[in-house]
Amino acid sequence: MIGKTLILVPSLMELEAVLAKMTIQMKVKKGPYTVYMCTGQRNYLVLGTGIGVASSAIATGIALSSYSVSDILVLGIGGVMGPWAPAEVFEAESDTYLRLGSISDGVYSPLTKRLGLEPAGYPEVISSRFVFDACPFFPDLNRNIVAFGTADQISSSEDLPFLEKNYPDLKVENMEGAAIAHAACLFNIPIYQIRVASNSVGNRDFRQWQISEAMQQLTTIGSML
Repeated sequence: MIGKTLILVPSLMELEAVLAKMTIQMKVKKGPYTVYMCTGQRNYLVLGTGIGVASSAIATGIALSSYSVSDILVLGIGGVMGPWAPAEVFEAESDTYLRLGSISDGVYSPLTKRLGLEPAGYPEVISSRFVFDACPFFPDLNRNIVAFGTADQISSSEDLPFLEKNYPDLKVENMEGAAIAHAACLFNIPIYQIRVASNSVGNRDFRQWQISEAMQQLTTIGSML
């Protein structure tokens, strides 16, 4: 039996890029969302979640409550800490909520069990860090497997010292991954996340982002499914 994978993509631009060369069989309205049913090496349900923690968590919950899927693949763009190349691809080994914590006497502590960030019976969740499964797709796609972080808003240059101090292994910033992983944990479903580099973390000048190259790479990735 061919497996069914839920593919979650944040923005309309990213969604259109991913779907550009996929084989769409039909579209179904599910509440405020359009679910694209696609075929390829597997059966795929492709959904645009909207940008940010809240919208992506809601979309994931609705999708998982409505459809039976074997796994989840998150695709999108992301900001990168340190050197990067246009259209460079990164896979998440983990993702964590950035800046979700408290500062006492100058020391930052992430909020964990007190906020229910460790779903009962799911041992792979460590503190607020969600461990991702190794993506079995795209065997010929070169990518770096690194630590991701999910921000409530795009970090500014003023945020960099805080991020470097408190998340020293952070490589890729996004705005959805940890929330989607949080929902996946509650449903006990394997999850993978792949992001294409579009900008440096701390750079909020969208005119300097490598959007065109990133979208082309997302289309290439979609064509491999």
